[in-house]
Amino acid sequence: MTDTEELRADEIPAPFTARDAYNGAPEIPAETHAVLRLQVTSGDHAAPPEEVREYLLRHAALADRVAEESGDGDDQARAEKMGRALLDHDRRHGLKGSPYPPDHEIWTHRGPRAYTRQEYVTWHRPTA
Repeated sequence: MTDTEELRADEIPAPFTARDAYNGAPEIPAETHAVLRLQVTSGDHAAPPEEVREYLLRHAALADRVAEESGDGDDQARAEKMGRALLDHDRRHGLKGSPYPPDHEIWTHRGPRAYTRQEYVTWHRPTA
């Protein structure tokens, strides 16, 4: 199947839940510290795209986890915004998502938080 082919409903695997995606992730305070450290090293996006991507991925995942835990509307909006930043970054730099790349039509339906979860699983558990 190519990136542009339509998916039939029975061909689309269920998206990762937050619980599945972040199983084994560092505790939120430790991850917050790591994200802040990455923010300093990736600067104002002048770092190499892969380095900026790690910051965006971990920041989006952290925001998603906080939103899931709190249920707060502002946290939900922040998680969407950070997921969108990751998705846009990957599209802009031609970085490949796994199994679905950032320009795949599935993200029109699932949204940026689902992309964040997919990519976090791939990054955090590369053999998943």
